[in-house]
Amino acid sequence: MRIGRHFLWTVLPFQALLSLAYLGFCDSTWKYCVSFDEIIRSSTEQLRGTVDVAPPARQGTSSTEQLRGSVDVAPPARQGTDVNGTGSFETEIIVNSSSNVSNGKGSNASNDDNAMDLARQSADLARQSTTSLAPIQLAPIGLLRDHLVLAMGDVGRFNPQNGTYRLNRAFWECYSKKWGASVLFIDPRRFEKCQLHTDWFFRRVCAVASLVEAFVRDSKENVSETADSFGLPVAPRWIFHLDGDSMLSNLDLPLSDFTVPWDREGKSLVFYERFHNGEIAAGNYALRVSELAAQFLRGWERKVSETKNVKFTNSDNGVLHLHLVWYLQKELSFPQGSLQNASHAWASVLRQFRASKDIGSYDRFVALVKLALGPRRDFKHLLVGRRGHGFCADDWTKMYLSKLHVCHHAVKSAAQLVKMIGQSCIDKSLQCLQGPAVCAPQTEREARVKLRNFKPDRFALGNVNDISSCWPNCTRDIPQAVWGQMAVGLQKNGHCLSPRMACCC
Repeated sequence: MRIGRHFLWTVLPFQALLSLAYLGFCDSTWKYCVSFDEIIRSSTEQLRGTVDVAPPARQGTSSTEQLRGSVDVAPPARQGTDVNGTGSFETEIIVNSSSNVSNGKGSNASNDDNAMDLARQSADLARQSTTSLAPIQLAPIGLLRDHLVLAMGDVGRFNPQNGTYRLNRAFWECYSKKWGASVLFIDPRRFEKCQLHTDWFFRRVCAVASLVEAFVRDSKENVSETADSFGLPVAPRWIFHLDGDSMLSNLDLPLSDFTVPWDREGKSLVFYERFHNGEIAAGNYALRVSELAAQFLRGWERKVSETKNVKFTNSDNGVLHLHLVWYLQKELSFPQGSLQNASHAWASVLRQFRASKDIGSYDRFVALVKLALGPRRDFKHLLVGRRGHGFCADDWTKMYLSKLHVCHHAVKSAAQLVKMIGQSCIDKSLQCLQGPAVCAPQTEREARVKLRNFKPDRFALGNVNDISSCWPNCTRDIPQAVWGQMAVGLQKNGHCLSPRMACCC
């Protein structure tokens, strides 16, 4: 069945493909179908007046979003669920250009009937009109075939009719159609061994590690068992892990613009710094499928033991900072005025982490981590993108969209998106005409002015906007002249006694 679909998508003329798109994305048994047209139609109809409930935040966040943009969705507990993916909830939704599959494991008969109704409605609409979708400018077939966009969470939030992230899903499906990348929304509960974690975010880290290990094992044995089990056309070489609230922003930017240089440089793990607070994001990162990446993830997961008796950890995000200092200790340098050596750095950040009890003390911990990392961001196998230079942008106070980023984090509802970029821009994006970064009202020049004029007020920035004179073309590592100023601020802020979050010593 997969070979047949791939043949259709690669050989038939585009007009025929367009008609097929209306028939729905179905698995081989036609038990769960959701039409792409239905996604567009239902999303557009429900946008006006729709208000989605914001997802629960990580530990310690408040209504003022003190850790703005740092949260993902912790799925609500359900009765009668099955961690193996055979129970009453959907565990995965798959989208790829060769099979166009939307697959929900364990859906009941009622859901099956409703899904088939949606497919029939879409087919009827297709017969009435074949022009509601504008032609997509397709890239060379298979350009991103070995790239996987992966979102872990409750897949119900990607429901095309009323899911909180229904627009995010629709936008990423446009991206899959254009570039050939696969998109997978999966529930961590599918990975039984990962349910031993009581913290949902560490279940997610465990699930990604398990997935990478499976792909690596298949590669050694020259089989495609894992890719087949998830309905993927091929095993991915690169995985872009995203929080569920990460929206596609630039439809015209291929992921290969990032991965080709990373491959050339031998990178296996890529993170980035959040713009507004200097924290290194834990929800959005890229990894090359490799033993090195799997080992890093397992090390990150194991350090959950350090969270015991810590009042404020920020879950996997706080532990990521710990793990980075530990993992990179042999590559760190300690110039005069900084920490003494790797052992001193590890002891200092661990002590500060264990003392974390609120946002203010957590920020001091992050400042100390940044001091330990020093000016370097480009390591042998790992890259930490500087503020504003990641593959994804993080929202703060007001959205800015740049064509330099393929995605934008912290888009938590359809209503929020309407307010930020306007209905017309959303309509064009839903029709795969262009991405929000192209049609959004804000210009590149405005984004440049906004980012360069940013006034830092969080401890981990060291009182310095390090990209003020160079964005969007800053060097990967922080220049020594800039670092000299930052180090002074980070040293003070890392040991600051002020209890306030937005306060620099």
